[in-house]
Amino acid sequence: MAHKRGLCLGGGGITGALYAIGCLAALEEGVEGFRASDFDVFVGTSAGATVATALAGGYPATRLYRALLDPADDFFPLRRQHLLRLDGKEWRRVATSAVRATRHLFSSAASSPLDLDVWNELD
Repeated sequence: MAHKRGLCLGGGGITGALYAIGCLAALEEGVEGFRASDFDVFVGTSAGATVATALAGGYPATRLYRALLDPADDFFPLRRQHLLRLDGKEWRRVATSAVRATRHLFSSAASSPLDLDVWNELD
């Protein structure tokens, strides 16, 4: 049976991803013949899974490192609009529901008011 090499990367958000990529990029630059994408098995948790996926796809760690450090690099072409977008129909539905609930509350209170004399209670 042939031996296989595996790479296991932990999570930690963008900081953890940059740490893992930085370590692997340093190894790629400092150790002759080392390529982080040459492992046989890639495993990762959270951000590490994302990095492991890119490495398994053949991307060099040095390229990923540059892409994360340089805001002008378009390797990751995600913008805020891609992830966060206002859903006008949903906002309209919620606003309409809130108006209806408020109308119902006031009409219920007007049709059967509570038997309290608030001003006498204050004295």
